[in-house]
Amino acid sequence: MLAQEEARRLGHAVTEPEHLLLGLICERYGSAGRAVESMGVGHRDARVKLESLVERGTTPVGAEIPFAAQLDEAFSAACAFADQLKHSHVGSGHLLIGLIDVGPKRVVEVLAHFDIDLKELRKCVMKRITEERLKKEENRFSGSFSKIAIFRMIFISMISKLLSLNVIDALPSIVRVVGEVMKLSRCMFVVTDVVDQQWQHYEYWDKTQVQSCTQSGWSAKDSVLVAQTVQESTPLEAVYDRQIDTAVFPEQAELASLGVKSQLGIALRFGDVTFGCLILQQCDEWKAWQPDEIEFVQRVAESVAEALAKVGGAQN
Repeated sequence: MLAQEEARRLGHAVTEPEHLLLGLICERYGSAGRAVESMGVGHRDARVKLESLVERGTTPVGAEIPFAAQLDEAFSAACAFADQLKHSHVGSGHLLIGLIDVGPKRVVEVLAHFDIDLKELRKCVMKRITEERLKKEENRFSGSFSKIAIFRMIFISMISKLLSLNVIDALPSIVRVVGEVMKLSRCMFVVTDVVDQQWQHYEYWDKTQVQSCTQSGWSAKDSVLVAQTVQESTPLEAVYDRQIDTAVFPEQAELASLGVKSQLGIALRFGDVTFGCLILQQCDEWKAWQPDEIEFVQRVAESVAEALAKVGGAQN
C-alpha cells in the first residue's frame, strides 16, 4: 500500500493519516490524486510540506507497518461513504473523503498550506468518483450511444420548427423530450413571462422516481439554484453533499428538499438578455455530466433563448 511505503520512506514505525494522504496524491490516475492535482497541488509539493511538519525516524522500520487508530477511523468513514453511494468497492476517492471527514491535524495542515477548501475538495472528489464509475459503464451503452447521438442532432433541427410556431406552447414538449432522452429525474424550463415579468416553469419529471417540483412545494421565484444559474455565463453544476452545512450553503438545502443528487443548470441567454434557465436534475444517483450532454443541452437552451428574444421583441 502506498501509505505504508510513504511511512517506510520517512522512517516511521506507524502508518499515519498523513502517509495515506501522500499515498493517495501519488496515485495520480486515481480519483483522489486527480482531484487534488486539479486544485493545483502535486505529490512533490505535498511531500515537501509534510516533511517540514514531521521528523524522520531514526530506528529501523519492521516489515509490517501497523495503522494508527485515526487511520482506522478514516477507513471506516471511507467505507460508510461508499455504502452511501451504493458502491461495491472503496477506491482512492472514497479514502480521501474518509480522511476529510475524520480531519486529522496534519492532513488539514498540509491541505490548508495550499489554500485548499475541504468542502470544495470534497465536491471535486465526488465528481471524479462519478466520472470513474461512468467510464467503467461506458462499454455497456456504446451500442446505443450512436443512436442517441443521431436523435439529438435530429431533435436540435426540429426545435427551431417547433419554436417558430409558438415558443410557449412548444416548451412542454421540448422539456419532456430532453428529460426522456437523457433519462433524467426532472427537467424544467424556468422563464420570465414577457407580459407580466413573472417566473413561469415548464417541467418534466419521471413519475416512477420523484414528484414534480410544484408538488414538493418548490417555487421558482424563491429558488437559490435558479438565481445562481441565471447569473452564470457557463453551465452550473451542483452536487448534493449531506456533510455540507445547509445554513451556510442554502443551495444544498434546496437540493435536499427536492431529493436531488446532481444538477446541471444553463441560463437562457440571447445577447445581453437573460430569459431564465434550463435545469436538469438527477435524483437516483450522482451524475457526472458528459461534454456531449452539456453541448446538447446548451444548443437546446440557445434555440429557446433566441425564440424567447423574438417573442419579447414582438411584445415590445
